[in-house]
Amino acid sequence: MKVLVIDDEPVHVRGMIKHINWGKLGFDKVVGKHNAAEALRLLQEEPFDLVLTDINMPEISGLELIRRINLFGKQPGIIIVSGYNEFTYAQEAIRLGVCAYILKPVKPEEVEENVLLLAEKKQWNIMERDSKVEFALLNDILEEPVTDGTERKNLHPVITKILVYIGKNYTRDITVQELAEEFCMNESYLSVLFKKEIGINLSSYMQRYRINRAMELLKNSDMRISEIAYRVGYQNPCYFTEQFKKVFQITPSEVRKTTYL
Repeated sequence: MKVLVIDDEPVHVRGMIKHINWGKLGFDKVVGKHNAAEALRLLQEEPFDLVLTDINMPEISGLELIRRINLFGKQPGIIIVSGYNEFTYAQEAIRLGVCAYILKPVKPEEVEENVLLLAEKKQWNIMERDSKVEFALLNDILEEPVTDGTERKNLHPVITKILVYIGKNYTRDITVQELAEEFCMNESYLSVLFKKEIGINLSSYMQRYRINRAMELLKNSDMRISEIAYRVGYQNPCYFTEQFKKVFQITPSEVRKTTYL
């Protein structure tokens, strides 16, 4: 996918190209332009998936640029990056279908957050990992849970903290809202980021985590199955057995019989 960065100040263009990890966000081509006229000519020659533009530029303003882009057949996702915190600009941007309005100085994590939300809205495939890599990562995390002090270079730092939090609180129901409040994040962004990093959504991860902990207890303790169910957060032992079999294709009772052979 391709992204076009437009700002009449070269230092801002260089900064957004250099300090944002576009490759991680799924973009393999990043182009910078210093005026709207050049950007329009380029957009007429080749389509871009994402456009980041300033508002206050000579000759053609960012808002006028967006009006002209909207006349094109295939419209890219558009994010405004501006030093103007004025309601009238934001109001017009919304009317023109802009996806986000980010104030300078730009924080890379804020751009990433808005690009991921836009990706979900437009159903881009930037969040898809290679299925074999995804499966290996998930199993690695489940078999060796993330704890305090753990560092995983292949995971976003916030997701690492969330996994630690889940490991400490998995016996009760944890919601996206709770995690968003705990880690001061937007709920939608947290959901998208979690799925991007882990490969499955929060509720699916919680279920897998609980079932894996249950398997450990089945193999390494003499606790009753109903007690294990309660211990890992299931109030209904029958439902626990059903979910366990979905994951391992074997019932807890069958695991016990195999363990004691």
